[in-house]
Amino acid sequence: MKLLIQRVTQGSVTVGGVEISKIDAGVVVLVGISRTDTAVEAKAIADHLVNLPLFCDENGKWTSLLESPTKGLLLANSLCVQYLKEENQTFIKL
Repeated sequence: MKLLIQRVTQGSVTVGGVEISKIDAGVVVLVGISRTDTAVEAKAIADHLVNLPLFCDENGKWTSLLESPTKGLLLANSLCVQYLKEENQTFIKL
């Protein structure tokens, strides 16, 4: 399982020209899952994601998503990414 994490001021997922989901400031995460990934691995990586120090508060302290209630989280399966259809996909192992 792989995650590509990007801090954003806003983010959205659009499918067929229809906006499926959107967030304001927060994190957009592209998730790559293989056939060999387990539920235990998924829980461990999800726990790690929400506890990563990704944001700086007003005091200069780094905080996680759990400590930043005003930040959004948008997850998208890597198969949703439009440009992957046009690029070499050798890095994806399904």
